[in-house]
Amino acid sequence: MKKHLLLQERLRREMLRRNITAMELARQAGVKNSFIYDILNGKSTNPSGVRLAQVADALQVSLSFLVAGGTEGAKGYIPVPGLRTGAEMRGRHASTLRMTEEAYQFQKAWLEENFGAAVDRLRTFSMPDDSMAPTLQKHDALLVDVAHTSPNPAGIFVLSDGADLLVKRVERMGAARKAQLRVLSDNPRYGAYAHAPEEIKLIGRVVWFARTL
Repeated sequence: MKKHLLLQERLRREMLRRNITAMELARQAGVKNSFIYDILNGKSTNPSGVRLAQVADALQVSLSFLVAGGTEGAKGYIPVPGLRTGAEMRGRHASTLRMTEEAYQFQKAWLEENFGAAVDRLRTFSMPDDSMAPTLQKHDALLVDVAHTSPNPAGIFVLSDGADLLVKRVERMGAARKAQLRVLSDNPRYGAYAHAPEEIKLIGRVVWFARTL
């Protein structure tokens, strides 16, 4: 299959996975509607790399994945891109992806054995503080499943408060119409607080961590 047709299929699949329309994707990526539609309709055989990078950021996937699909490194290792905050998001909940050359390399067989089909939804993140101690320590390496953004069941999530990315334990409280998200820290020196669901954005569920002894 030709390269631009593979791009067309991956773009369509990622839009369906994130339940996003072409117009909304174009708005979030800061590109024209026609840029998205031309790829989806097979009219664009060599789209701008800069604009594609913006689209990849909006979809929370790496540019290399969007263009070429899964990328396997030497000796069976694959890169897992990282999460960071970015001023380029212009005030929106700011989660974007580092380019894959900055990513951690994981053994492909280990990822598939432990996370199965979720491998392409994994992102890396570094624990930014001691608020989740003793469960998580500052600078722990985390794997985050960005497809799991519902606190049902409760768990540890990377979340955005509009300015920073935080790692907290999150649980849902109350009935559907009056539901709130309770945000807790395992470290007793940090307080708990509650937010309406629309006030914070859950980026993904923490599914694994590692640290230096």
